[in-house]
Order: sequence, then structure tokens, then C-alpha cells
Amino acid sequence: MKSKYVIIERNGDEAVIVFSPFLLHQDVVGNHKIKSAGYCELSVHGRWIVSGVSLTLQLHSRPEDEEILNRHLLNKRPSHFANQPISRPAM
Repeated sequence: MKSKYVIIERNGDEAVIVFSPFLLHQDVVGNHKIKSAGYCELSVHGRWIVSGVSLTLQLHSRPEDEEILNRHLLNKRPSHFANQPISRPAM
């Protein structure tokens, strides 16, 4: 069964939220700026693939969303967590 996802913009970066197909996309986005939305699933090769459209948000999945899902969800050591502030190097 496919899951649903949204790509949001957070602190200038894009992040992914994956959730149950029994929820509506609009139920999980809150006040975030939404970049794209659709459906996702793991391929037989262990990589995330995306497809479809969110009717409630009127947004389509994008080709680059697959890379975002794979980078965020398959990385065993993420560089930061969504519930913690992102520390950026001083300029």
C-alpha cells in the first residue's frame, strides 16, 4: 500500500513528512509552506518512488521528490532532526 507524503519548506530547506493514506494531505501540513505532495512507496530495490497528486492541496509530486525522500528517510545518520533547531555555520 502506498503512503502519502508532503514536501515542506522549513528554515530554507525542504523536508519530507510521510503519513498514512487514510489521512488527507491537508490534515498534516499545518502552517508550513508546501512545495509538493503525492504518494510514495518503497521499490523492490529499496528506494523510495513517488507518484500522483494531492487533490486537497492541488499539488503534484515532482521528480526531485524521490531524491528528497531517499536522502531524508534512508540516511542512517541525518544531519539534523525536524524537532531540533538547525545549526548553520557562521558566515
